[in-house]
Amino acid sequence: MGKRTDPEVLVSQMVRNLGELPWLPSFVISDATMTWTGLDETSFEGRSRPGDKEIGVRFEIKDQGDLI
Repeated sequence: MGKRTDPEVLVSQMVRNLGELPWLPSFVISDATMTWTGLDETSFEGRSRPGDKEIGVRFEIKDQGDLI
């Protein structure tokens, strides 16, 4: 995507960063807009607000502790 900075690129980058949180935990610390919500006993959601858009990614914890 080169040096593009339009809103669609920002949203795509944020979705990718949220999806990679298990491997990029420092992102959580650097994002002041990050919120967490428990959805049920085995899933939770991370949400961030870059600019005027809100982005969320749902995570599920499987039987053996795998994060999906």
